[in-house]
Amino acid sequence: MDRTIPVVFLHAYPLNAELWKGQVEALRGRTTLAPHFPGFGGRAPGAADLEGFARAVLGDMDLAGISKAVFVGLSMGGYTAFRVHAIAPERVAGLVLADTRAGADDEAGKAKRTAQIERARREGRLDDGGPQGDRPTGRRRA
Repeated sequence: MDRTIPVVFLHAYPLNAELWKGQVEALRGRTTLAPHFPGFGGRAPGAADLEGFARAVLGDMDLAGISKAVFVGLSMGGYTAFRVHAIAPERVAGLVLADTRAGADDEAGKAKRTAQIERARREGRLDDGGPQGDRPTGRRRA
């Protein structure tokens, strides 16, 4: 793999980007990004669906000056990586996916996710708020 290609880490539910702290540190010297999804890690709420998460990730990449990356997604992060690929395939150099799937949720899964979205709207976030504030975490080194 080309070591100059940035790596974007996408976290699982109900965690935040702190999940990837060790991986980001292990790749020091390489451009990485581990953004919090809207409503996670103390980041302000936004669109609480995979489309919104994917668009937020693309926006974070723009802010970090990353045009194309390998995406590493765990669970919900993998779902989001699939959405990023659907929206902007030219920005995806590769996918590394764990504990995720490409198919849609069944009715029970949709009901659970709808309840989570309602909680996010009501409480303003889905996780415990974490220590990262309203910014993506991670390191960007060229």
